[in-house]
Amino acid sequence: MFLLRFAARIAANSGALWLADQLLEGFRVIPHPVALLASAGIPVEFHSYLIGGILLAFLFTVVRPILKVLAFPLVLITFGLFNIVISIALLAIADWLSAGLSLDGAFTFIIGSLIIAAANTLVTSFVKASRES
Repeated sequence: MFLLRFAARIAANSGALWLADQLLEGFRVIPHPVALLASAGIPVEFHSYLIGGILLAFLFTVVRPILKVLAFPLVLITFGLFNIVISIALLAIADWLSAGLSLDGAFTFIIGSLIIAAANTLVTSFVKASRES
C-alpha cells in the first residue's frame, strides 16, 4: 500500500512540475537523460520530470513531517500559513539537489511551491478517501 501511495505522489509531483514549468516564467525543468529510464523506453523529455517527482515525493513524504513537527509553534502562531514556508523550503532543497530544476525569483518559488503543495494535498486526500471506503 505504501508503494502505491508513493507512486501516486511521484505522478502528482511530476505533473505539478510540468504544470509549473508551463505556467511560470522562471520555473524551468531542464531535460537530462538518465540511462536507466532511457533503457526502460521512457522518452528523454520526461526524465527530469520523473526524477524531480521522485525527489519531491521523498521530500514531502519524509522531510515535510519532520519540519512540521519542528516548526509546530510557528504553524500554530500563523494559523497554518507557515506551511507555505515549509513548502518553499522543500522546493528550494529540490532545486538545490536536482540538476533538472531551475527556479529564478521569489515569486516563482512561492507560486511553484503552492502548485506542488496542492498536488500533494490532493494525493493525500484521495488516499485517505480510498482508505475509508
